Amino acid sequence: AILLHSERERRSVGDLERRTGIRFAKQGPPSVQTVMGAAAALVPRRIGTVDPRLLPYFEEAAAALLEGDDALQKVAAMCAVVAGQSSLSQHSLLTGEEHLKTLLVEATDGAPLEARDAVASVAQLVPSLNGERCADSIGKIRQCASPCKLVFDLPDEMADAVVAAFDALAATDGGEDGAARPSGRRPTLLDSGVLSISACAELPELRPLGGRGGGGRGGGR
Repeated sequence: AILLHSERERRSVGDLERRTGIRFAKQGPPSVQTVMGAAAALVPRRIGTVDPRLLPYFEEAAAALLEGDDALQKVAAMCAVVAGQSSLSQHSLLTGEEHLKTLLVEATDGAPLEARDAVASVAQLVPSLNGERCADSIGKIRQCASPCKLVFDLPDEMADAVVAAFDALAATDGGEDGAARPSGRRPTLLDSGVLSISACAELPELRPLGGRGGGGRGGGR
């Protein structure tokens, strides 16, 4: 059986489990990686259903596609078409809303984080994009069961820019020498090299709504 419910109905689901003796495996919206992995698994089966008598009609086109240095990319594109995929649309792992991407923020020193830590980090990494303040575009923010982790949503283009900016910062040892830090500003978690930001491939276990935080260190520090 499949049960769809909102986060606010979590307690009701728990009551149902206790009354029936049934345990539901919790699963959020599937990630793009999961969806595309399932689609790719369809390709061999679908190819196997093709009538061999059709193949001679497509051999010339196949030979042309296999010529050149981009043969692998062409075959991958063919597999995508066979799987019924011709475009990629990101969606939030928290809400399922399209054109949003969920990012994972983690304190690598194990210290607890708060929502303002995510907001401050986005504002530092990519202050604005296409005339819009990235921090103002943050959607839902959720604390994870592990207090040193947060997940939050951003429009997909902004999310990609934030991850790219973090990767560039990490390549310079997190800017620990303070060379790029404006004069007079206190070191942030990013400056100190104790924060990581990445695209969230699978949603980690979340802290129940209404749970008390662990006293984060505060954004902008």
